[in-house]
Amino acid sequence: MEIERGGKVDLGLGGKVALICGGSRGIGKACAIMFAEEGARVIILSRGIKDLMATCEHIRNRGGEADFVQADLSEINEIESIVKRVRDIYGKVDVLVNNAGGPPPGDPLGFSPEKWEDAFRQNFLSAVELTRFILPEMIERRWGRVINITSITTRAPVESLVLSNGVRMAVVGWAKTLAGKYAKYGITINNVAPGFTLTERLRQLSEKTAIDRGTTVNDILESYSNKIPAGRLAEPWEIASSVVFLAGRGASYINGITLVVDGGYIPCV
Repeated sequence: MEIERGGKVDLGLGGKVALICGGSRGIGKACAIMFAEEGARVIILSRGIKDLMATCEHIRNRGGEADFVQADLSEINEIESIVKRVRDIYGKVDVLVNNAGGPPPGDPLGFSPEKWEDAFRQNFLSAVELTRFILPEMIERRWGRVINITSITTRAPVESLVLSNGVRMAVVGWAKTLAGKYAKYGITINNVAPGFTLTERLRQLSEKTAIDRGTTVNDILESYSNKIPAGRLAEPWEIASSVVFLAGRGASYINGITLVVDGGYIPCV
């Protein structure tokens, strides 16, 4: 049963260590803040030192525990050493949130093999390798959570996002395989697929679309909102809420799913 704590539902994350990839901006930053609010000790991975420091300071100023490791997860051969640096901070990882910036948009036939390889490393292999090095300790403790932040492109491909359509589907298939194998150890592995969310990434995509269509970024963002039954774009914290929920005790029997958080945009049942 959930326990009420000061009018707030206790998700059972107090004292857990949550590793948030891409946790210095956007959805990742919102995840880091919300995990800290739930009492988790947070470690943030990202490339930009300035944003890392700012996010950790924000969390600490609100009474949370946070630290960071500056790293580029597209450097696949460095991930084992990155995980060692992470363990040096709090000694363990209980919750792994795999999150990487999406690959660039473009014509479906316009990407070289090198661009496909870049997207594969950044959005698929980084998650595979981080999980490979962290899952054994979760198995040993017989508790763990792996949550992959993907995209609605895993449910409904977007023509201009062919790289995302391809590599993020690979994440879903891989995660489903692991979810079935490791559930007996008290580990759940799930995906969260955000819809249109007010992040720097969406604004960058909208800028390119606006140039192509000869219009403004605000017009593009409004056109997205008009297609969503909720009538608006998501805020990063709304996606983060789903991630934190899947890590909590109330979601202990949810395993191997892709949770779409899109305001009703995708017309799937």
